[in-house]
Amino acid sequence: MSHDNYELPSIYTRKPEPNNQYDSEDEEEEINLDNVMSSDAALTTKRSTFRDVHVEDNRLAWLLLATSLSILIMTAVPVLFDIPNISPWFTGDALFRFFDPIITLPLNLFIITRADVMTSGRSNYWGPLSEASVVWLLWTFGAALFVQFHGVHTASALFKHPIQDFNLAHPELVVQYPVLHEMYSNMRDLWEHYIAHYLYAGGAMIMSWVQLFAFRNQLHGPLPTVTKVVWIIGSIVYGLLLSAVAIQFPDGLIVGLALVF
Repeated sequence: MSHDNYELPSIYTRKPEPNNQYDSEDEEEEINLDNVMSSDAALTTKRSTFRDVHVEDNRLAWLLLATSLSILIMTAVPVLFDIPNISPWFTGDALFRFFDPIITLPLNLFIITRADVMTSGRSNYWGPLSEASVVWLLWTFGAALFVQFHGVHTASALFKHPIQDFNLAHPELVVQYPVLHEMYSNMRDLWEHYIAHYLYAGGAMIMSWVQLFAFRNQLHGPLPTVTKVVWIIGSIVYGLLLSAVAIQFPDGLIVGLALVF
């Protein structure tokens, strides 16, 4: 070991210890003020976040209520009220149903866009598809079923009436040509009340399932009293919707149960 490189400890080579003392009272007050301002900024951000969540929950509650109410109106009005017919080919109740998907489908779309997963969902959730892409894929499938078979249901309801009127006016021809009765029966029962009715209700059911899937991990609340009341009213309206669907046809309750699930 070389003695040339050895140095004795010296107070002149010792590093100064950190000094936590403030040079002046003004500097101490400035640092304390910065800490207070940082705490106030954090509190303001927390309050702003709570306010934003409250606003979003309130908007979502009103949107769900408006959607259920609009579906109830479009379903119940043709059943409960006698809408005048424009002609035998254009019945009032069937024409009223033309506006159903035009009104209710955008409202269902607005609901799905309020989900956080649509903007901050996981990537590669289902293979190469992101969580938002999966939601859009499933929702558009349900929406396509809803619109497609809603149109079939409305068309069957429109075109069955002239055939019915002809059969009632010419019963002898119905006896001679049973296909006339089969045409009316297939259009009324098979296409309107079974295939179209259940599949367009199934499309609405799929859209509701996808909404539940999209909001499954989204936190809400604490909800204020007004928002809670809106949620309760929306649930009641949805129950009335099921009743309205059930009374359209003796077997309509099956469609209502599909909407429940």
